[in-house]
Amino acid sequence: MSNQKNSKVYLWLGILVGVSSTIFLILYQLTNKNKKSVSTFVDEYIKISSDDKSTVLVKVDNQQIQSDIVKDNLKEIKGIGPAIESLLNENNIFTFSDLGSTSIENLKIILDKKNLRLADPDTWPVQAKQAEKNKNQNF
Repeated sequence: MSNQKNSKVYLWLGILVGVSSTIFLILYQLTNKNKKSVSTFVDEYIKISSDDKSTVLVKVDNQQIQSDIVKDNLKEIKGIGPAIESLLNENNIFTFSDLGSTSIENLKIILDKKNLRLADPDTWPVQAKQAEKNKNQNF
């Protein structure tokens, strides 16, 4: 009788461990898949160095085209930090002029793709136009 009780306990314990490990495995694969899909796309198509003058590699029909891009320090704009500057660069916004000509709606779409909903881009184009004007006056 005691052996039957022990075997039932071990059976239920095995079922519990099997089901819980399966659930954890599925959750792990789902979260890992979401992380890979965004970073793989960016790593495959865009490579940006951290200096002011960068080389960008763009993949077109299995060919890589190199072009030199002069970048402004977009972190000078209030509300833009290193992460948002990198995100803007990934979306081909490198200069104050690029940022100034981008609509607020497009900036919000770019931020929403990375779940950066706390950032407020409403004043960024105006600030960028002013920064561009200041940059041109200094030269």
